[in-house]
Amino acid sequence: MKRKLFSVRTLFVIITILLIPTSIVLGQEIISSAEPGYVNSGNDFTPQVIGDDPDEDGYTGPIYLGDGTPQEPSGEGIPLDPSFFNPSGVLQPDDNGYIGPEGQSSTNGWSNFYYLNVAGSSLRPRNSNFEWYSDSSGGCMYPGGAVWNNIDVQLPDGARVDYLRLYYYDTNSSNSIAWITSYDTAGNMDDMVNVQSAGNTGFGTSLSDYLGETIDTLAKAYLLNWNPLYAFDGSLKLCGLRIAYRLPTP
Repeated sequence: MKRKLFSVRTLFVIITILLIPTSIVLGQEIISSAEPGYVNSGNDFTPQVIGDDPDEDGYTGPIYLGDGTPQEPSGEGIPLDPSFFNPSGVLQPDDNGYIGPEGQSSTNGWSNFYYLNVAGSSLRPRNSNFEWYSDSSGGCMYPGGAVWNNIDVQLPDGARVDYLRLYYYDTNSSNSIAWITSYDTAGNMDDMVNVQSAGNTGFGTSLSDYLGETIDTLAKAYLLNWNPLYAFDGSLKLCGLRIAYRLPTP
């Protein structure tokens, strides 16, 4: 007697019958998990606490290395007392709280000062043929020739730039000079304001004249430029540039 074989149609019906219960269960799970008030029992996330991890604002605990040991301070460098640059302790025009000429205060629709501060060693020569050097801390720099050095700065659109402060090391009879410069899309430039180093007694700072120019990021790009002019033996170093700007207030 010949053995009967299942037809393809019969096999398809059997497989369909076997899959129906599984499809119903999966469908019910998907539907129920999307319904209002659904609670995923046993798999809820732990409530987030802000400030209990080292990468969160407000954290005050120790920092640990990968092996679980506490991270000790590097010990490199000594925090600088601000009075080093301002022995008299008198507020300067780019300090919040300074009372100056009309239009330079935080009143009349402008906020207190915000600051954009860059280390000198972040600038690079505009001519790639020149070398550049930094001091042992990595904060100050000087080029190996008479060359301009610059860095791009991103300032908030609509901010008002009031001052540029130069931090330097100077043991040379010449002075270095720094600028805030704007560029349009046709290659034209505008040295908005400049400030020079002064004296030759080592570390120091100088403040530019009042600028009061509003930033226009739609039409202009902005750079910080610095040039030690004819002193490129390390006797003139750039240690920092700080822009003091204000934001418009309602």
